[in-house]
Amino acid sequence: MKILWTSLVLAVLVVGQGTGKDYPAMVAAFREAIRQAPTVTLYKNLGYALGKMGDLRGARNAFEEAMKLAPEDVVAALEFAYLANDLGERRLARRIFQEVAAKSNDQAKAAFTAIDSALADDIQRATAAVQADPNNFSVHEELARLAEDRSDDALARQHYRAAITLKPDRRDLLVALSRVDPEASLAALLAASRGPDPRTSETAQALLPQRYPYVSEFQAALQLDPSNIALRKELAYLHLAMQNQEEARREFTAVLKYQPGNSAAQAQLHELDGLTNKEMGERSREKGYLKDAARYLEAAHNEDPGDFDVMMNLGWTYNMLRRNEDAARWFGLARQSPDKDQAHEAERAYNNLKGDTARFRTTFWAAPVFSTRWHDAFAYAQIKTEWKAPRLPLHLYLSARFLGDARGQLDAGLGPQFLSERSLILGVGVTTPVKHGLSAWFEAGEMLRYRQTPADASRMKPDYRGGISYAKGFGNLLRPESHGPFYEFTADGVFASQFQNDMLAYSQHRAGYTWGGRVQALWNWHATIDSKLQYWANIAETGPGIRVRVAAPLTVSVNFLRGLYLRGGSPYGANYDEIRVGLWYAVTK
Repeated sequence: MKILWTSLVLAVLVVGQGTGKDYPAMVAAFREAIRQAPTVTLYKNLGYALGKMGDLRGARNAFEEAMKLAPEDVVAALEFAYLANDLGERRLARRIFQEVAAKSNDQAKAAFTAIDSALADDIQRATAAVQADPNNFSVHEELARLAEDRSDDALARQHYRAAITLKPDRRDLLVALSRVDPEASLAALLAASRGPDPRTSETAQALLPQRYPYVSEFQAALQLDPSNIALRKELAYLHLAMQNQEEARREFTAVLKYQPGNSAAQAQLHELDGLTNKEMGERSREKGYLKDAARYLEAAHNEDPGDFDVMMNLGWTYNMLRRNEDAARWFGLARQSPDKDQAHEAERAYNNLKGDTARFRTTFWAAPVFSTRWHDAFAYAQIKTEWKAPRLPLHLYLSARFLGDARGQLDAGLGPQFLSERSLILGVGVTTPVKHGLSAWFEAGEMLRYRQTPADASRMKPDYRGGISYAKGFGNLLRPESHGPFYEFTADGVFASQFQNDMLAYSQHRAGYTWGGRVQALWNWHATIDSKLQYWANIAETGPGIRVRVAAPLTVSVNFLRGLYLRGGSPYGANYDEIRVGLWYAVTK
C-alpha cells in the first residue's frame, strides 16, 4: 500500500505543476500507479497526458481501458470515440457515439450526426462514381470502406466483392470482406491466409479457427479467390491424401490453367495420368516449359539409354535454355543415331555448339541468289575463324568475304550501275558473343577487286565495316520435327566505308507455318533505310515465300516480292516486282 500511495502522490504532484507540466514524467507516474492498482481515473488521466504529448494511439488505448473498467462512464466513452474518429476508425467511433447518444447525451448526438452525415454524403458521391464507371477498382474499394464505416454491411459486401473481382491479387480485401460478410467470413480468411503477402496472410491466420479447414471450406474459399495457386494446390494435396484422385486431378489441372509452368502440378498430373517421362518431356517442350521438359527427358533417358529421339530433344531443350555445354553433350550422343538425317542434324548442332565453347571456331556460309528484278545472279560468302580470348568478353577473328555477281553492270540512263562490290575482302575483326540474340562486331581489312570500275580503277582499297545484329524466333522454327506456326525477326545496323561511310539499317520479318521440320510457307515484310538517303538503300517490300530445308546445312528459298522505293530518284519507277531465289549453306567446325 505504501508503494501504491507513493505512486499516486507522485502522479498528483506532477499533474499539479502548472504550466510547466512534464508530461513524460506524468505518463511514467500514471503507468506505475496503474501497474499497482488500475482505476478509471488513472486511465483517464493517462489518456489526457498522452494526448498532450501527441500520442493519439496511446491516448485512445488508455480511454478504451477506462471504458472496460466503467462502461457507464460517458466521459471516457466520448474521449475514446473522438480519438478513434481522429485515427480513422469511423465505424467504431460512430457506434460509440450512437450508444452514448441513446443516453440523451447531446454532445454524442451532435458527434454521431456529424460523422453519419459526412459518411452519407461520401457514399452518395462514391455511388455516383461507381455508376459512371462500373469497372473502376478504386471507387468500388472506397465505397465498400465507406459503407463499412457506416455499418451498412450489405452495401460493403457488394462493393468489396466487386473490388476483389477487379483485382484478385488484393487479398487484404478478403480480410475486409470477412468483417462485413459473416456467411463468407471463414472462406475469405482462408483464401487470404494462403496468399503471397506475408502481412495479409498473418492477419488472416490469426483470425482463423484453431483447426485444419474442411474440403468444403477450401472450395468456398476458391469460389472467392479462384486464382490462388497455394490454396488450390493445398486442396489438391488434401484430395490426394483422401484418395480422391479425380478431384485432385481437377485441382492440379486448374493450377496449370492459372500458372502454366507450375512443375509440382505437372508432376502430379504426370503420375495421375500415367504418361511416360518421354511423353511428358515432349509435351512440356512443345508448350515451352523447358526446365520441366529437361527433367522429364533426363528421366526418360535413364529408362531407355538407347532412345535417340530423347537425346535430340534433350539437346534442343538445353540449347533453348542456353546451357550449351549440356546441349552439346546430348547432340554428341545423338550423332550415333541410325537415322541418317537425325545423325546429320545432331552432328551440325554439335559442331555449332562446340564452337561456342571452343577456343577456336571456323564458320563458312554461302548465299547465292538469283533476282528477276535485276536479271542477275549474286554470290555472297564468308569464311571466318574466331579466337575466344580467355577472360575477355570479345572474340577476335580473321575473315575472308566474297561479294560478286554475274552481270557486272547495267545502264538505266544514269550511267553504269554496279550491282555488287565484285571483290574479295580480307579482314581482321572483333565480335561480341551472341547474347539474347544480340551481337556487335567491327572489322578492318583490304578489299581486293577482281574487276575494276571506270570510277575507281584501283585493285586494292582499305575496307572498314561493322554493326549490330539482333535475331529472335518464336514458335516452330525450321528444325527437326517442328510443326506449326512461327515468327522470325532480324534487325541489322551496318556501317560500310565502301558506300561513302554510309550507315544502313535492315529489318526483316517472316511469319508462317512449318510442316515436318522441312518446309515453311511464309509471308515477308522487309525494310531498308540508310543515312545517305540513297534511293537504292531506302525500300520496303512484302510478299509470300516458301523455304525448304533440303539437308541439315542447306536451305532453299523462293520469295515473290512487291517493293516500294521510299525516296525519289529511282530510274526504275516507284515500285518493283521480284522473284528472288536463294540458297543458304552454313557449316561450323
